[in-house]
Amino acid sequence: MIWAPKMSTSELSHVKQTNPAAIGLARLGDRRGLRVASDQAQLLHQVLRPEAAFLPGGPKMQYLAGPFPWGVDRQAIIKAMKQSGWEVKALQPTQPVPGRGSMWLLQAVVPPPQPILHMAHGEVVVSKHKQVGPALKAPTVASVGSASTLTLCSAAAGVGSDSDPWLSADPWGGYNKGKGLQPVTDAAEGLKQLEDRVHAAVVARLPTAMESDDVPDRLSTLENQFQMLMTKHQNLEGQFNDFSCQNSQQFAVVQQQIQQQSQTFHGQLESQTQSVQAMFESQMQQIRNLLSKRPREDNPME
Repeated sequence: MIWAPKMSTSELSHVKQTNPAAIGLARLGDRRGLRVASDQAQLLHQVLRPEAAFLPGGPKMQYLAGPFPWGVDRQAIIKAMKQSGWEVKALQPTQPVPGRGSMWLLQAVVPPPQPILHMAHGEVVVSKHKQVGPALKAPTVASVGSASTLTLCSAAAGVGSDSDPWLSADPWGGYNKGKGLQPVTDAAEGLKQLEDRVHAAVVARLPTAMESDDVPDRLSTLENQFQMLMTKHQNLEGQFNDFSCQNSQQFAVVQQQIQQQSQTFHGQLESQTQSVQAMFESQMQQIRNLLSKRPREDNPME
């Protein structure tokens, strides 16, 4: 699990859709995150929380390291330890070291490469932090009862014996002393008895005889209604076919009329165009004749 408390559900969904490594969304209370395979957890952790240190899954150990200078933060400690070849997660500062700084509590999966790390401000000593001891066991509650009952209910009472101790040392055995033990019913036999009981109950609830007078009337009524429905359906189908044929014929007639009118209009338009062109040519010829230069006629009498 890679938890991302600062991201919303829509942002996590977008990251899941754009990263094939993400398997699915997860929520625990107010915490939200993504599920990922263990071999690709570090890649997805860099996408979701690049500012935080990544620790692989497994048991984690706490170490006490320092001294670190005053004012150093978690990111600086994580970066310094990473440069030294040790992936850690800085938890919190602990006791101060007079004149040197303070000790920090670190969390890691693997031990440090060496107990003393040389850094720019000096040497940093790493030691394993004392873990808190295991929690005290819950006090056992003593059972209250007679000695015979406690002995019968003890864990060692039935060891080495396949029989039920209550059958041989039943406190109420004196009451049923005269009655023999009921034989244990086999599982298959019990299922057969249960099946017989269910079958008998179902058969008892079925009617013994059906009303013979009412059944034919019902069937004839249903048959007549079905025949009427079939007749109406056939009539509607015939009317629909006739209507379709009429519409097809009307559409063909209208289409033929449109074609005829189109041809007639085209012929009229061609004739009018030719007549207008002929008139235009005749007028142009007349205009040319009027504008042509006539020869000068000399009068010999003058």
